Amino acid sequence: MTASKLSDLLPIDASVIHPTPYQVFGLVDGEADREKIKSAVKGVYHHLKQAKETADPATWNQAASLVEAARKQLSQQVAAGDSSVGQPTSAIPAGAQQPAAPAADPLADLLPGGTGAAAADPNAVLGLNPQSSAVTPPLGMPPLGAAPTSNVLGSVPAQPAAVPQSAPVAANAPVAANAPVAAVSQAAPGWKPRTSSKRRRKRSSMMPVLFGLTVLGMVGCIGFLLWFINQPPEPGGSGRTVIASAPTPAKVPSKPRPKGDGVMGEVPSSGTAGSVRNGGNRTGSGLSSVMPGRNPGMAPVDTGNGITMTGNSGNNPAMVTPMPKPNLPMPEPTEPEPTEPEPTEPEPTEPEPMEPEPMEPEPMEPETPTLTPEMVLQGDQEIAAVTKLIQSADWDQMKDAAEKLSQKKQLTDEQRQRADSLYDIADLASFYRGAITRGLGTLNAGAMFEVAPGLPVVVSEANSEGLSIMVDKRIKSYTLDSLPERLTEKLAEFALDADRPDSIAGLALYRLIHPKTNDEYKADALSLLQSVDGQLEMVDTESLQAVAAEIFN
Repeated sequence: MTASKLSDLLPIDASVIHPTPYQVFGLVDGEADREKIKSAVKGVYHHLKQAKETADPATWNQAASLVEAARKQLSQQVAAGDSSVGQPTSAIPAGAQQPAAPAADPLADLLPGGTGAAAADPNAVLGLNPQSSAVTPPLGMPPLGAAPTSNVLGSVPAQPAAVPQSAPVAANAPVAANAPVAAVSQAAPGWKPRTSSKRRRKRSSMMPVLFGLTVLGMVGCIGFLLWFINQPPEPGGSGRTVIASAPTPAKVPSKPRPKGDGVMGEVPSSGTAGSVRNGGNRTGSGLSSVMPGRNPGMAPVDTGNGITMTGNSGNNPAMVTPMPKPNLPMPEPTEPEPTEPEPTEPEPTEPEPMEPEPMEPEPMEPETPTLTPEMVLQGDQEIAAVTKLIQSADWDQMKDAAEKLSQKKQLTDEQRQRADSLYDIADLASFYRGAITRGLGTLNAGAMFEVAPGLPVVVSEANSEGLSIMVDKRIKSYTLDSLPERLTEKLAEFALDADRPDSIAGLALYRLIHPKTNDEYKADALSLLQSVDGQLEMVDTESLQAVAAEIFN
């Protein structure tokens, strides 16, 4: 069997993506038993050696690299664990230098020409040389097992000697075990952490500026409105009172224009016009408007030439009344007697004979033109053409042709009744078809509705030309004229009330016109027409039923 996965070559679970060094060798995380670790490492290497011939080369190389990396990490973790718990190790003699061990490849014997010497010793496999297992003590501490030097962490001498400066030592340079450790001073270090000198910048906010600009704008708007309101009105403006700065002198017309129509004196010629002009205060005759004391708004105006003009402050023109000049006193009499002017009454005008108002002629009904046999024959041909359009379900032309036929005058009474019924059929059927189109417009992709109780469908695509629905995980597409009867009724219910008489009649006529309606649906449609008998406004339902039954049977 060819090993194609790491789990076939190593004791790790197939679900583990990033195994730990312990998991690579089939150990529990944190295993501290050295013998168990050595045994597991030997077993894994032995298994790799046996599976080399049958395993996939790429997988085998990947497993070998993973085992080698895990072995190195495991040896480091084991050494770190021993040093943390203080496990005694063999002390290294002072001044003795360990010979550098040649770097041996633990898998060298698995390769062609390998000697296999590296895998014989478990310590070489794990990299745990007994002489190199001593843990390097931390800086300032004596090695394990050695006598502690004096004054390692003791008190600071009174005058500490200056530490001689030596050459810099590399960080990874080995430290001899018997090297003297410099005394560590417990005095407070002279280094202080650098404090941040960055000052906190003052946050600049634009809110006060924006608030101030807003307040200034509002004050400016209020001032502009006050200035606009206090502006003096312009002359000729609509709905404003114009106050003249100085009164203009009254002009005396040579002959006042009468307000009447010349028949009834100064009575307005129309009651409505008089009420509009006089603000609704109609007078019985024109004499009351010029007599003193009748109208309190009237005041005499002296023009300076012996003529007094009487008028009011309203819109009525002033009436001119001639006044005689007073007699001047003679210079000789000592006591002149003043003479009072006698008021003169205006001469009444003779009423002119009233002319009779012309009578408006009543509209006469047009006489029915005399129909010739050719006209009757032409009417029958047009009725037959409209009937054929309805029977063939030509929705684009049937209603316009039926309307044009119903407006034709050269028809007999029987032809007109049939033309009206044909128009009602085309109109109601087109009305119901438009409701179906509007119902399609209310649907969106993903919408769900029930065509019948217990039969839900999901809309896949809907437009004014057709509909695609999903039924039982299958998509069915229909055009507007190929929709099933039950589906058309459901779509029309989205746009109108199905219980209205015109909706019922439209449904029945749409079924009769539809070319795919079977005989059972046609009989049901005629029954629906009979159920709305007399309920349609401005429609002769009896003639409608007769014509529908005739052309669709």
